[in-house]
Amino acid sequence: LNGQRQRYEHYGFVPTGGKIQFVFRPANVKEEQAEGYELREFTQEDLEEIEKLFCKNVLHMKRKKRDFSEILRSWSAQPLVLWNKDNKICGYCTVVSQEKKAAIAELRLTDEKHLKPFLKCLFKKGFSQTVINIAPGTEEYAEAESLCEYYNILPCFNIRILQFAPLVEALLEQKSRRIRLPLGNVKLLIEGYGLLEITAAEKGVKAWKSEKKEDEADMKLSYEQAVHLLFSPLSSKREQLSGQWPPAENWFPLPLYIEENDCI
Repeated sequence: LNGQRQRYEHYGFVPTGGKIQFVFRPANVKEEQAEGYELREFTQEDLEEIEKLFCKNVLHMKRKKRDFSEILRSWSAQPLVLWNKDNKICGYCTVVSQEKKAAIAELRLTDEKHLKPFLKCLFKKGFSQTVINIAPGTEEYAEAESLCEYYNILPCFNIRILQFAPLVEALLEQKSRRIRLPLGNVKLLIEGYGLLEITAAEKGVKAWKSEKKEDEADMKLSYEQAVHLLFSPLSSKREQLSGQWPPAENWFPLPLYIEENDCI
């Protein structure tokens, strides 16, 4: 859910997940070339390729094909498609115009090299600044961090975690594909859930609801504290756990990310 924390936290929806808002200005791409590139309005003929681009991120929401075009236009967004001189699609984005500023909630590129010409084309439309939400661990993310004017690290949305173990295992496994995780085992006692045990071994990662005694827990947490430790950019409990169990610094936060356009 997207809204006031106080309103939704009562029902277990905690501001969590992590997103990076990259801020760009025309000066960041002043010397770059965009010859042959063009941003065009999205049409239904583009749907097949745009849908494939959307799914290239390992973590994404499932969208029905019949709803895809409408979802791209969520929150009054305008979907734009980036074409190159060979008349091939190089990416797409969803833009919400805020006077001279462009807010982009969703961006996919076929290659990170297209980010500079994409921004160049966008600024040619008269924008003085653009803010782009980009999922961590993606090609676009790696290129944006070296190009942006500055960035903001924010929680994603108000999210309620119903089952910790399968979500933690899926996200930790995804993270292990990008970086080598230090091996280890940790047990977290979560209020209202039970004992969550997480292991990273040579054969892979695993998380499950443990039947071990509660006094074997490495840390006791409230539901909100557990959500922040596992998934949020900021967590004092994670700092505390890292002091006594160093792998926590590499394992967490897990890459929980939801596209803004899917929150409808």
